[in-house]
Amino acid sequence: MDLIKKYQITKSTWTHKGFHGVLPTFFPVGESGVAMKSFFGDACKITLFFVTNHYVDWFWNDNDLDRLRNKFFARVKKDPKYFEKLKKDWVRKQKNFDKIISQVHKVNFSTLSNTELANLYDSFYEKYIQEFSHFMALGDGISMRADSYLVPEFKKVLGKDFNEVFPKLISTSYKSFVEAEESARKKMYKYLKQDKKIPTKLLEDHSKKFFFVQNNYAKAGYLTPIDFEKIIRADWNKQKNLPQVEVKDGGWQNWAKRYMFSKWQKTLLSIVNDFFAIQDRRKKYVLISNYYQFKFLQEAFRRSKISFEALRYSIYPEYRGILAGEISEKSLLSRKKRCAVIHTQQGFQVLVGQDAERIFKYLNKQQTSSDTVSGLIASPGRITGRVKIILKLHDMINMDKGDILIASMTRPEMTPAIKLAAAVVTDEGGVTCHAAIVSRELGIPCIIGTKTATKVFKDGDLVEVDAERGVVRLLKKAK
Repeated sequence: MDLIKKYQITKSTWTHKGFHGVLPTFFPVGESGVAMKSFFGDACKITLFFVTNHYVDWFWNDNDLDRLRNKFFARVKKDPKYFEKLKKDWVRKQKNFDKIISQVHKVNFSTLSNTELANLYDSFYEKYIQEFSHFMALGDGISMRADSYLVPEFKKVLGKDFNEVFPKLISTSYKSFVEAEESARKKMYKYLKQDKKIPTKLLEDHSKKFFFVQNNYAKAGYLTPIDFEKIIRADWNKQKNLPQVEVKDGGWQNWAKRYMFSKWQKTLLSIVNDFFAIQDRRKKYVLISNYYQFKFLQEAFRRSKISFEALRYSIYPEYRGILAGEISEKSLLSRKKRCAVIHTQQGFQVLVGQDAERIFKYLNKQQTSSDTVSGLIASPGRITGRVKIILKLHDMINMDKGDILIASMTRPEMTPAIKLAAAVVTDEGGVTCHAAIVSRELGIPCIIGTKTATKVFKDGDLVEVDAERGVVRLLKKAK
């Protein structure tokens, strides 16, 4: 069967995201896009992602993102309190998820039977999807697709001032969990300044609140008080050589008065600002959840004859079969070279071999012969530097001060590398994305949504980032 035709993949353009990740933790992301229907009345018709050696290429259908965003906006126009109602319902789902997290945290997995363990994972996963699906596709429809609605809306009123003013309109005063954790850590520097031991209670409280901050879709652990003490001491030794991030107030209200924004334009900016906070809180729950999903996986490894590496290519619905010995290690490892997971309202399908390769190649047909790429200006400025491509966390070791960081998109765990960068360029990302927010805080140029920057440029290329015009130009190829 021609799967490209079956899933009507040719009927839309696609928004791409790239992550360092594995199947068990990323599977809920795809499922959450189609799970919105239970509370929103509509959902993504399809989401799909590919995993290749612990790297995820994820594709949103642009028709879905635009339809859901437009439906959401229509409801907000009809009922100004609709958004607040959705947020209250989300808080309720967060509380339900908090309860199951607390329950899972206290349980000694080794004392449970296979059935009890699987039932506990079912309860955990159900509450996670309920929380995760809330705002999932809406958030990306609002953030990732800004060029299709937000840019045209404000180009009309800003005119020649657009490139200068627009990045300031979409700045946020919200403090992310990454910034909150870093701020709390810095407060403990005072003990090191006085050559004193950091109080144990402070470290314990910090660990309980932020144990997840170094997690991602590929690895997840629990940072202990001892871990944080080591991190704080290491930070203290090098912090004088790094720029310090200072959060700038969003302040779009002042620009609204100057340019006489309409009531709806003010509502749009308010929603965009709110969605940054929503996406940040949602990401926090993802990183927490990933720790517990790996914990379930580690218990399956202990009970089964399957290697942990092979289990990193399993998915949640296979968990009972793994515990029962019904799934082979060979079948899981066959996904390692490349596998595709397609989610629709009718269910999901995992593909390997030629089927996965054909769809992957079709979706990745990009024109990369040009020496220039363009995108949306997230933070203005103009600078020249050498390219460093960062796709996985271990790529950050190659980052030097003054390099141009180019990534599919950045994540909170990439912040140390961004602090060294002279500019940031991404293939994807929306107006409330991590790269946009952090680059504005650091005051460095940033261009997002270029689609092909990681494919056009190579490590060591000399480029000019012109974030006054939204263009990145190759000046000299790396030797």
